[in-house]
Amino acid sequence: MTLRAVACMTALLVSIPVIHGACASDRDDGANGGSSGSGASGGSSGNGASGGNGAGGSGGNLENTEEACTDGRDNDGDGFVDCQDRDCDSTEACTESGDECTDGIDNDGDGRKDCFDPDCMRKGFAHPGCVQDPPAATETCDDGIDNDGNGFVDCNDNACKWSDPHCENTDERCTDGIDNDGNGFADCKDFSCSQNFDVTVCEGNEDSCSDGVDNDGNGFTDCDDFACSDTDHCKGG
Repeated sequence: MTLRAVACMTALLVSIPVIHGACASDRDDGANGGSSGSGASGGSSGNGASGGNGAGGSGGNLENTEEACTDGRDNDGDGFVDCQDRDCDSTEACTESGDECTDGIDNDGDGRKDCFDPDCMRKGFAHPGCVQDPPAATETCDDGIDNDGNGFVDCNDNACKWSDPHCENTDERCTDGIDNDGNGFADCKDFSCSQNFDVTVCEGNEDSCSDGVDNDGNGFTDCDDFACSDTDHCKGG
């Protein structure tokens, strides 16, 4: 009999509490590992299912790295996946630049392509293919170029947005389910519909947000509709 076994038996006989670790078997990493064990029920620093590094571990998930912004998951749980999440704007995968700004493709998958993408039209860093030089007096609303040099292209320019036939600004074009002006927003999600006083099928301006009608049919009327939250009427202005 070993001295270790004798010590344990003696301790039991005299009712002295025995430290679990001193009398445990020589298996240090069994199925029920302790605070530093590696078993399936590992403790706070174990590697088991409930351990700090196990499947049960949790932490703040971020979506702002190349890996997180290309994995097809909504890592931070804000409702936006990969390049649709503004947290990914600074990553290479979610930036449209160089020749990508004139290839007719939404390369970074953020819903906007070429000169409609802010990546290609940043103030002071606009892609040459997106700017007319010298600037024209007025904006041409369907050529993909910032003709007047104000930083806004085609239907993103106020000179086109509200009334030009190429843009999304009528009751018909604001209810057809199509992104008519190609700016990444369709129907009432497009400000040229929701904030347009000539459009009656959306909510988002002072008139549509105070007429007592659920204009866009989403079940929320006037100030109960999130689209009205920034209007003076709904802010109590």
